Amino acid sequence: WYQRRVREHLEGRYEELVMADKNSSELSSLKQNMKSSAQAIMKSVKLNPLATENLIKLQQDREYLQDLIAECLEEVSQEGSFEGLIRATVEEREKKNKLQETILREEDARKNVRALQRQLLELKKSKEIEMQSRNEMIAHLKDQLQETRA
Repeated sequence: WYQRRVREHLEGRYEELVMADKNSSELSSLKQNMKSSAQAIMKSVKLNPLATENLIKLQQDREYLQDLIAECLEEVSQEGSFEGLIRATVEEREKKNKLQETILREEDARKNVRALQRQLLELKKSKEIEMQSRNEMIAHLKDQLQETRA
């Protein structure tokens, strides 16, 4: 957020200087500041890719809210009511509740999968122990059979 505002400020200042064609040293200094600001933003995006996803979501939410407020203002001025805002609020609350329910179901499913994996591992271990015991019994019986034959 801060970096974007700095970049926008620097770009505006750059445009002012280009239009005025003033001090070339100040222009080159500003150009260098813009370049370093852009590099810092790119480095930040590379280091934290989730930040870009968060910024995209934040931008989408902001646009949605902006549209909602515009529709609400229009509705208030034309009809004198807030029904659209109330309806949108209820819809968003329902979406949030559904998402929360989905998250809870997913967490329960993960817990069940972990429990089943533990049970499977325990069952596998018990079957291996049982197989080892049976193999030992078979070996013992073979030894007895050979002794009785001899």
